[in-house]
Amino acid sequence: MRGTTALLVLGLVVGGVAWPDVAQAQCAMCRTAFASAEGQQLLSAFRSGIVFLLAAPFLVFGVVATLAVRAAARRRLTARST
Repeated sequence: MRGTTALLVLGLVVGGVAWPDVAQAQCAMCRTAFASAEGQQLLSAFRSGIVFLLAAPFLVFGVVATLAVRAAARRRLTARST
């Protein structure tokens, strides 16, 4: 199962590199809207929104990882003292 998942991810990465037009595809309405002069401002806001939405999962992962590392360190310290 793990090998299949790794192979699938590798295939998606290779596909994205080999065919960047397909990997960056968007609907026709979005492409038309972003091509106009006003669309450039919309595109800037769109990209900022994506970055903002990506921050939440990274923040959650960072907090969980920090708590896990601290808990493991605390367990190691407790195990050494006994």
